[in-house]
Amino acid sequence: MSAQVAADLRAAADVLERDGWTQSDYYDDKSGFRCVYGALHFVASGGRRSEPQLNDDGGDDGPRVGPAAAQLASLLRLTAPSVDLVDWNDAPRRRAAEVIAALRAAADRAEADQ
Repeated sequence: MSAQVAADLRAAADVLERDGWTQSDYYDDKSGFRCVYGALHFVASGGRRSEPQLNDDGGDDGPRVGPAAAQLASLLRLTAPSVDLVDWNDAPRRRAAEVIAALRAAADRAEADQ
């Protein structure tokens, strides 16, 4: 599981680096920017979407997004990943470089845990 978590976190960082980062929304239709959760959902869904929803087969992205979000939240010492990561992402002074660096650091930690 740690290898998949690390890969998803690294891929989410790559998505934000390539496509851009935003606050207050999973995905900005005009700019194509994503928040940290939007990037994780984009990666977990194979690039089909940036919001949580059911897949065509009736499953959802949770089995991949949840562990990756928990790993990032642990690194950031947040207690409730689903709420705290949104608040962390949307903090007024937060910057894209900080989000990308945190995703990469969480990936490094997941790899070290293997």
